[in-house]
Amino acid sequence: MNLYGYVRNNPINYYDLLGLVDLNLLNKADPGYGEGANLPTGSNTFIFLAHGGINGYGLYSSNLSRLPIPLAIVKKKIEEAGHKAGQPIMAFACHSGEGDNLEMMKQLAKDLNSPVIASTRAITTDDLNSAGTWVRITPDGQVSQFTPNIR
Repeated sequence: MNLYGYVRNNPINYYDLLGLVDLNLLNKADPGYGEGANLPTGSNTFIFLAHGGINGYGLYSSNLSRLPIPLAIVKKKIEEAGHKAGQPIMAFACHSGEGDNLEMMKQLAKDLNSPVIASTRAITTDDLNSAGTWVRITPDGQVSQFTPNIR
């Protein structure tokens, strides 16, 4: 029996009492940290949670952070959390599908050989399956409107 499976065997760095998000990049002290408990688990889509900068400028671990999380760190954390090649990735972060973040998500899709689903505006968990809110980025860089079907 694995007593730490709900935190990917890393109870020091991950804290998700219900195990409902694949990867929570938010700082534990961030007010949005608990949002992961409102996201579904067990779908085919790998979901990671972060803050996204307005106009698509950077992914952050806190809404007070001044420094964005580098792509190499995002990629490493996704791989460490058990993402499988080809498995769709949802970047549950505001503005993750626009501006500089769109370019970051294109590179992530290419590097991990997996489609990435990213938001085109500010989002809450109520927007999880909303039409007009998401884009899908393929590993070859194609971007199209997308409506997730995640339960």
